[in-house]
Amino acid sequence: MVRVKVRGHWRRLGDGRSVWVRPHVRRAVATGGGLGLIAIIVVVVAVAFLSGLGTPDDPLTSPSPEPPQAAAAGPGTAPPLTGPRAALADTLRRAREGKSFTVEEAGRRAGVAAPDLTGFERGLSLPTTQELDVLARVYGLSRGDWENLVILRSQLG
Repeated sequence: MVRVKVRGHWRRLGDGRSVWVRPHVRRAVATGGGLGLIAIIVVVVAVAFLSGLGTPDDPLTSPSPEPPQAAAAGPGTAPPLTGPRAALADTLRRAREGKSFTVEEAGRRAGVAAPDLTGFERGLSLPTTQELDVLARVYGLSRGDWENLVILRSQLG
């Protein structure tokens, strides 16, 4: 055990009060030179290398493994959407593209953040009926198309 000097300082308690902690000496666990940790790391690396974990397989003789189906689509991608969520997302995206708007431009015109609009078009988040109303007006959708959007949204809860 090592003795450590602690300077006086203010400490805030859980109830919001502040108290003064007087200077004092406390005991602390001594830290070693770190050689033990370095030795352990060296041993683990040596064992891994000697057992073949650190050497790559011969690329000419070993076939490349097939990626799992979920990973084949790429990192961060979700499985394909189906049902009303997919229909709502696809309709919003096609309506925006029909007006030749970028996501940023459509979001600016509708007062919706571009990441939110992207989430709507990918089916990751659901627009409110007010957002659907504004987007339908920005995209110039007919009343029937707007009603279809509202019906799809209502099916999703």
